[in-house]
Amino acid sequence: MFTVPKPYPKEFRDDVVNVARNRQPGQHLKQIAADFGISESCLTNWMKAADVEDGVKPGTTAAENADLREPPGAGPRSPARAGFSVLACTSSLSNRKLNDLTDELTSTGLLPDL
Repeated sequence: MFTVPKPYPKEFRDDVVNVARNRQPGQHLKQIAADFGISESCLTNWMKAADVEDGVKPGTTAAENADLREPPGAGPRSPARAGFSVLACTSSLSNRKLNDLTDELTSTGLLPDL
């Protein structure tokens, strides 16, 4: 069975990126990556992500990506999230009952009007 490795701690990634950014002329990323026990492609990806996070290069930051994954107005305990949870649990309801429930949640503001 395949298992996904745990991500490296943020502090470790930040330290490795700082070492790579401040490397001496002639020092290769491949050697820095090997010194820290990671692949060169991993280090390259971390450096690209750090450039976006620091505003050096254009792109979507981790915080922006997290915002894009959330439904509109859905915090951890928001009414919108509760509405989505209720709908997710209604797979055994008939279409008519599901439509009635959706209309009621929308009219009370618990579910955004799509």
